[in-house]
Amino acid sequence: MRNRNFNHILEKRLNFYQQWANDFIIYFKHCEVTEQVSKTYYDEKPFLGIFMKIYFLPINVLKKFDKLRAQHTYNKCLHEIKIIKDLLKQKQEG
Repeated sequence: MRNRNFNHILEKRLNFYQQWANDFIIYFKHCEVTEQVSKTYYDEKPFLGIFMKIYFLPINVLKKFDKLRAQHTYNKCLHEIKIIKDLLKQKQEG
């Protein structure tokens, strides 16, 4: 594979992961809004809030794991962006 072609592929991959990281940021912001809505809603209705937390405990635990997985994937994406940028920088210098 020619070096210039590989650099182009790396640049495309870098653009893809940068867009993916931006999408994760938007996703996390939407999650924050949803959490804030739930908190303010159930602050007004504390009994209902406690009941819903108990009733949906298994689902809430799964959602927490899903959020942790998304955070892990986001951090891995940022790490990959850094590595690809370093590779492209090395290719330009060398």
